[in-house]
Amino acid sequence: MPRDSTYRILLDWKGELAKAYRFDKASATVLLFGPEGAEVHRSGVQDLEPGPMGPILRAVRSLLASVGGAGE
Repeated sequence: MPRDSTYRILLDWKGELAKAYRFDKASATVLLFGPEGAEVHRSGVQDLEPGPMGPILRAVRSLLASVGGAGE
């Protein structure tokens, strides 16, 4: 368990979450959940390039700003 429970990251090494959420096997799936636990963003990423990462970064900044973190 992380020391700072404000922000958490889950790495699905066994693929259990991927199966439950039916992720696309051809890409890495990024899910963002809000403070209440609801999914607020989902993206499939194949390359770490600025174009596809833009919506993910905007969603992360928005979430951080909403919880008083280092967002915008």
